[in-house]
Amino acid sequence: IVGNRNVLIYTPYRSIFTPDKVPIVKNALDQANCRDFKYTEYANQAATVAVLEDMTKFGFVFMDTHGLRGELIFTGEKLDIFKPNFTQYYLPLLLSGQLGLWEKLVISNTGTSQDTATVYTVYPEFIKQLPGTFPNTVIFNSSCESTIADNLKDAFFTKGAKAYYGYSRIVYSNFAAAMADTVARRFARGLAANEAYYDATDPHNPYSAHFELKSSTNMSFSFSLINGNYEAGTLEGWTKEGDGRILTRLGSIAPPQGSYLGIISTGLGYTTSSGSLSQCLKVENNQSS
Repeated sequence: IVGNRNVLIYTPYRSIFTPDKVPIVKNALDQANCRDFKYTEYANQAATVAVLEDMTKFGFVFMDTHGLRGELIFTGEKLDIFKPNFTQYYLPLLLSGQLGLWEKLVISNTGTSQDTATVYTVYPEFIKQLPGTFPNTVIFNSSCESTIADNLKDAFFTKGAKAYYGYSRIVYSNFAAAMADTVARRFARGLAANEAYYDATDPHNPYSAHFELKSSTNMSFSFSLINGNYEAGTLEGWTKEGDGRILTRLGSIAPPQGSYLGIISTGLGYTTSSGSLSQCLKVENNQSS
């Protein structure tokens, strides 16, 4: 079972990729009977290296970016050696092979002119070093050559992801949009990863990328209550927005039963605006309680 319905949408080149796949994916997921998907979106230059550090919090990750050789994820973040934390954060990642650089990449269009920059790229080693583990996450890597090799897929699986969609060669955006719509709609209906998959090849020559699935094929979103008493000791099954977490106690407040309690707040350090833990479930016709 996919661990939650938190959705990360990472689109570093949203302003120049057409069609825009973000509304396509969100509209497809929003057609579900369980409308409990919570979206976190990073687009264009806001799609930085640092925001990827939180990837393991999400049950569904959709990335629409450039890719290469099945081992690179392109961010939208420009190289800036004068950033205050360049030496402490970026330089060690570059030296350890977790990050790379790509020069003269088009990052935006303004009329008939193009803006280019040197941007950071993410290697599989960065994924392997992420904090935490993925909650049986589905990864949709909508980038070129994302399955031409297993480097990225293996890195995600090492950290607990269970399904990985991608393309065998250079892919055209219209075909990628159609595959994103198909998979998102089928997952939203509760179908498993292999049932959500559509065996198709991009009709655009000369590349003819094949859409591929690498996965534990029976992964799906649940319509049953998962971890309803929090005794897993984690947020497994629960979709979080703002401040929601699992504790063993809060001051003098202990769990009414068992070892763990769920808590939402606006004043314990994570956020001052909202907190929620939610879970969508289906009540069967023969259920009486």
